Amino acid sequence: MRTTVFALLGSIAAGALQPAAASDSEGRFALKGIGAITCKRMVDIVSAKDERTLLLIGWLEGFVTSENQRVTGLFDATPWQPTELLAMLLTTHCQNRPDQPVYQAVQLMLETMRATSLKTQSPVELIDIGDGQKMEIYREIMRLAQQRLIELEYLSGGADGKYGPNTAAGIRKFQESIGREPNGFPDSDTLLNLFGGLFSN
Repeated sequence: MRTTVFALLGSIAAGALQPAAASDSEGRFALKGIGAITCKRMVDIVSAKDERTLLLIGWLEGFVTSENQRVTGLFDATPWQPTELLAMLLTTHCQNRPDQPVYQAVQLMLETMRATSLKTQSPVELIDIGDGQKMEIYREIMRLAQQRLIELEYLSGGADGKYGPNTAAGIRKFQESIGREPNGFPDSDTLLNLFGGLFSN
């Protein structure tokens, strides 16, 4: 995952911020909470692993929720990325840009990952991962993953968004190619590596 993380961070760093859609007539808006602090302070908060870290996670979830509501033609900006993964990517980015405001870093991260955002609501595919547990994944994200596996020649056939034996086999082949445990499941680490090549400005 390390290589994919750095490739993603390079894409984030190269990106340019778009003007905020919601602001006053002069483009100004009030920053609240953790979004107003610098990346250096955010990294210090994460390193401390105290109650402020939970506040950061809550702020990040609120920011993404607001993005989903605010942006026209967007249902879910982060349909497969758990908050913990977003926080890890954000922290790594911020370690290299200590003076950047956190809200800008998050905006860049979300813009960079726009290729796998959901424009409209999608049905959910339930995947049995054993021991009575199930994994949920949007069918559209499963379709994008299948399409990517086809492009990389780990899967043949069509991309229908449904998880089955052929898709599981294709995922296992891909996981083996990147040195991951070949469990055949579209977990967030696998998807980060699979979709990494799609992330661009």
